[in-house]
Amino acid sequence: MSRLKSIVLVSLALLYGCSSENTLERGLTPVTVAIKSFIGEAASFVADEKGFLKDHALDVSPRVNNSGSESVRKLLSGDV
Repeated sequence: MSRLKSIVLVSLALLYGCSSENTLERGLTPVTVAIKSFIGEAASFVADEKGFLKDHALDVSPRVNNSGSESVRKLLSGDV
């Protein structure tokens, strides 16, 4: 389980997004991630539900996209 948690956290940290003063005041790093709606993304939601992300000072905002290429376009444009 710790390997899965590490992979999710590293993935989310690499996709660092925009900042929010309210989030920064609470000591959390805001992160916006682009995800595709399929079973492989379940780990991201489980990590959020279990509080793993908050435990590592991350405030994650997922943006669900229709395809992987859409996620990449949003990443390259700076939307996520």
